[in-house]
Amino acid sequence: MPQKPSQPTPPHLLQRTADGLGGFPGTESPQRSSASAFRLKPLSVDTAMKPWLALLLAAVLAPVLGLFAGGSGAAASCAVSPQQTPSSFATAPVVFVGTVVATSNGDREATVRVESIWRGTEMLTYVRISGTPEPGAQATSIDRTYQLGMRYLFVPENSSSPFQDDNCTATQLYTTALASQAPSAARPPHPGGDPSPPGPNVLPWIEMGVVTLLVALGLTAWRLRPRGRS
Repeated sequence: MPQKPSQPTPPHLLQRTADGLGGFPGTESPQRSSASAFRLKPLSVDTAMKPWLALLLAAVLAPVLGLFAGGSGAAASCAVSPQQTPSSFATAPVVFVGTVVATSNGDREATVRVESIWRGTEMLTYVRISGTPEPGAQATSIDRTYQLGMRYLFVPENSSSPFQDDNCTATQLYTTALASQAPSAARPPHPGGDPSPPGPNVLPWIEMGVVTLLVALGLTAWRLRPRGRS
């Protein structure tokens, strides 16, 4: 019985078979091979910037930027220069003479032994005074510093210890000329007070502790994060 001639396989079936088996050798077109070679691998979950990492960087950088901003020396300025301050102390809440016995915070804070009260309420022998509006900053434009062992006429802004002072007040080194202006009602202080140096500024340590806590929380959140598909 004569054999029937074999029928050629239709082209669309050849293409479907090649696709299902990964393609026959030599059947890929140049265009398809080129596209496969230059196909970019998508970024995995681990290589992308995660929200917790951005928050962690912000938490670390914020105190550093705040430190530079706080230490720029541009916090404030005097309404009038100290040289223009009137010599009269009639409107000051407190005026007293005292000697600096201890300093801290770059000599901007001091312990003072009061010797004579010219104006204001009663006070103890040892008082504290701060010569800066921002003890936590490295410096401001109106900081006043005090010299250990020197006597001053203090004219602070408030009426009780710890007294607030700065370079804009009438506080000045005590001189013979000032001594001649002492009022007849000047009186000595009451015994008492703390003669120890002012306590250290703990604000930078608090900021460091907060940053450390934020870093620890960020690392914990990263370890507990849901694992994405690679």
